[in-house]
Amino acid sequence: MITHSFFLKTFKRKNLPSENKYVLFEVPNREYKGRLSVLYPFPETFRLSSCPGDQNAKRSTPFPPPRPAAKPGLETFATGRRNYKGGPPLSWIWEPSARLRRHWLSFPGSSLSSWESASEVTRSPASPEVKQATSNLESLQTQLARKMRLPIFTADAFTAKAFHGNPAAVCLLENELDKDMHQKIAREMNLSETAFIRKLHPTDNFTQSSCFGLRWFTPTTEVSLCGHATLASAAVLFHKIKNVNSTLTFVTLSGELKARKAEDGIVLDLPLYPAHPLDFQEAADLIKTAIGDTLVQDICYSPDTQKLLVRLSDTYDRSFLEGLKVNTQDLLQVENTGKVRGLILTLKGEPGGQTQAFDFYSRYFAPWVGVAEDPVTGSAHTVLSSYWSQQLGKKEMRAFQCSQRGGELVISVRTDGRVDIRGGAAIVLEGTLTT
Repeated sequence: MITHSFFLKTFKRKNLPSENKYVLFEVPNREYKGRLSVLYPFPETFRLSSCPGDQNAKRSTPFPPPRPAAKPGLETFATGRRNYKGGPPLSWIWEPSARLRRHWLSFPGSSLSSWESASEVTRSPASPEVKQATSNLESLQTQLARKMRLPIFTADAFTAKAFHGNPAAVCLLENELDKDMHQKIAREMNLSETAFIRKLHPTDNFTQSSCFGLRWFTPTTEVSLCGHATLASAAVLFHKIKNVNSTLTFVTLSGELKARKAEDGIVLDLPLYPAHPLDFQEAADLIKTAIGDTLVQDICYSPDTQKLLVRLSDTYDRSFLEGLKVNTQDLLQVENTGKVRGLILTLKGEPGGQTQAFDFYSRYFAPWVGVAEDPVTGSAHTVLSSYWSQQLGKKEMRAFQCSQRGGELVISVRTDGRVDIRGGAAIVLEGTLTT
């Protein structure tokens, strides 16, 4: 890599005027994809090409034409690879009347960071053009920083074992994303939810801070509450980032949500949403489309979450719910008023025998937000907890969501209108998302 100090040394050797000052700024090269230009505006300007073997790059950075003998001032220097510690061969052309010098960073090790220290030598007053260019640089550097490499994880929530529970993608954001980038990333991840954790203040950091912003996106839309992606987010901060706090607060569309460490998992502090009885005829078409002639014992609706809760007959057992074929493809045509955004099917639990006892079972379907069936759903249990607490007369319950992956939840209904939901999490993927 070429350093600015070498340029200054070379200029002196060629007896350039000592009063010259140099301004460094950088812009993406829009003429030849994949390279960066480094421009130096000053009276005596060099134009540099560091990719003599690349004809495309040469064409996009043409050398100035020779001048007539009557107009002296064009002098050419050649320097070999040996001068730059194994860097590429270079050609320099000095054209005093020029206003720009361009350097092509054409090899894999090139990066903006290699040039940051060079800007320290700039001392001369900047012209309006240079000021504008510098302003453009700051904007472009911000854009380049956003082109970024985002830390991203996948965590299976409400399970202690990998490849069970509900997977959620978790992105850590150092800076705000462009308006539509959240949705693009969520669509790319193609999981039921992608969570975005962001810093609330410039001085925050993911290891020491205890309060963060949190948003959730399905592949098609942003949602106001997601329990399993909140659990996954807390697991990433606690277990991968090694956040030092025992309790984290997330600022979300559903208000402040807390997640705290527990001996056997993470406890989420979530709102408790009541479900009100609904006449069967009001939802008959939707229920018939979804589950056909399956016997229904009770129907409730949660206006806060726009979820329809359908309790199946107590004559059915867990295996029936697990094997039930649910038609989600036609639900959007049957219910398109916007009143329902999620369908909960639930069943009373069975006494413990050879298998672990659960107070109730459930499955959850949300094609209205792009999720045919969600494997394990924290937000659905903010409604289920309220319903089954009243039905069973219990505050402490265990629940199992009977999707193909399955997941367990430990529930504690509080007296302040909230519910604690505890679950485990297994982080199964860690990587970098480039955009």
